[in-house]
Amino acid sequence: MRASVLIAILVFVPGCECGHDEEEDRDRASRAESAGGDVMEDPARGVAERMGEGGGDVPAPSRFELVDAELGRGTTRARGWASLEDLRAGRGAARMSLGNWLCRLWTHYGPPPEVQRDGFVYVLRDRETGDVLSAYSAGSGPAMGARLTDEQGAPLASEQQARVAASVNAFVAMIDATEPQPCELELETDLGRIRVGVRDGEWFEDELE
Repeated sequence: MRASVLIAILVFVPGCECGHDEEEDRDRASRAESAGGDVMEDPARGVAERMGEGGGDVPAPSRFELVDAELGRGTTRARGWASLEDLRAGRGAARMSLGNWLCRLWTHYGPPPEVQRDGFVYVLRDRETGDVLSAYSAGSGPAMGARLTDEQGAPLASEQQARVAASVNAFVAMIDATEPQPCELELETDLGRIRVGVRDGEWFEDELE
């Protein structure tokens, strides 16, 4: 009796995405869009549009009120607008744009109450929690600040830190869901004078002579 031996050969083709479907493609594209741009973004300009889906999880702008800039002196950087994932994936241009950040803030709260070298500052209070936040831009790009220590300079307790983080993230979600209105601002930087803002549906950064 003859024995038959079947030999299965598995061939691996580098780069093959065998088995992926259209739903996976749509999900991948959705994740890229929600990060605020794509790998090929121009760092000097891009489409000024909503970057979040909105909905019930996004607070109304009225939850955050402008307060005296002096109240923001005790805030320190809590997070950047661009996440590390955005930056590592090359999707950070839209979230590193001063104009894109500025005009979203301007849409709800008017021109920046405080303009500094390299940037601007808005100081706000969360009406729900009482936390004071700062939405600003400086040499490191758009960012959020908050009070992360108590009056004695000690770090906040873990539950307080969680509350502050939730407040900061709620504000960012609201800004993401904002369609920025046209605005412009000239700034002095270490590299010269620039004009930033949103014009004709695009955020931009122009160098001035």
